[in-house]
Amino acid sequence: MDSIPGSVKNPSVIWSYMNKQPNETRFRLHGDVVAVRGKRCSALYNFHTGSLSLIDHAFHDAINYLQRVPYAQVSPQHLDFLPPLLDGEFGYLTNNHERFQPIPLEHHPLDAIQHALVEYHDGMEAYDPTELLGELDVLGCQHLELRLHTDATGTEVLNRLTQWLANLTFSSIHLVLSYREAMDTAQLFERIPALSRITFRNAPQEGKDSHGRRQLYYQRGPMDPIGYVPQLLRIVSRRFYSEALQFNPYYHRRIAIDRWGYIRHDLGHHLEYGHIHECSIQQVYNSPTFRECWTANADRIEELQDDPCRYAIHPMVPLTLDRQRNLYTFEGYMSNYQFY
Repeated sequence: MDSIPGSVKNPSVIWSYMNKQPNETRFRLHGDVVAVRGKRCSALYNFHTGSLSLIDHAFHDAINYLQRVPYAQVSPQHLDFLPPLLDGEFGYLTNNHERFQPIPLEHHPLDAIQHALVEYHDGMEAYDPTELLGELDVLGCQHLELRLHTDATGTEVLNRLTQWLANLTFSSIHLVLSYREAMDTAQLFERIPALSRITFRNAPQEGKDSHGRRQLYYQRGPMDPIGYVPQLLRIVSRRFYSEALQFNPYYHRRIAIDRWGYIRHDLGHHLEYGHIHECSIQQVYNSPTFRECWTANADRIEELQDDPCRYAIHPMVPLTLDRQRNLYTFEGYMSNYQFY
């Protein structure tokens, strides 16, 4: 028997198991659980349940101690931490601890664009959207969000883009456009295999629908102007955690092109990195200046570096680099956010 069940409320069961092989039995966290220390407290990340549990530093230190020391040498005060760890299914006891090594957390991303946010206004005609989408496709862009500003009769542009998108290789497409009562959304999903979500703005009421796995959202807010709302999302997953250790998941492999054709990190950001008539998307995407904030991970953001939840926070916020301290800040955004 390599391990005992995760739910153990009786300490005598623990001692019984330990006494069988006291020199080999050790505690191990489950592969989907990691402990992170912050300034004021620590946290347990459970990737299996997608949850966070705040713990004090003594608990965090006890976890490291219990994984390092054989049970024959564990001090009595540290044994008090064992029942809640086992009962909460954060870990287990094993007498073959060499077989249960930590799962590697290295992140090895592709160099291709992960997410492109494109805004097109047919009344401005600042650029040819089919040419732009074709360039993104050639660059291997995986996910596209297309915000399409058209008037009530702008079906020609939509039809032209629909035909074009059907032949491209994006993994997923999110289409945002103004609400039209008579639009055949089922036909749109059928014509564009990669179309995973449609969001209607200016809808008469809020709502959500689905076509199989495809999502349909109705929102009352206007298309123009599209407001920018800085926010911090909580995402607890192994993939997000491993990326957040090295990169800023919001900026990393992301690019945006606004309705005027300017290239940015996001539509609400004031910094521009070029215009699509003056330089290619690939030139901007590969430039060190554009990629500089990719490595602005939570340990390099002043507001997050002491937060035990920092590797679960998706910081959709503009950043400013203090080059003297080599630290990024939120430019005064998120002043009301509760950090730990």
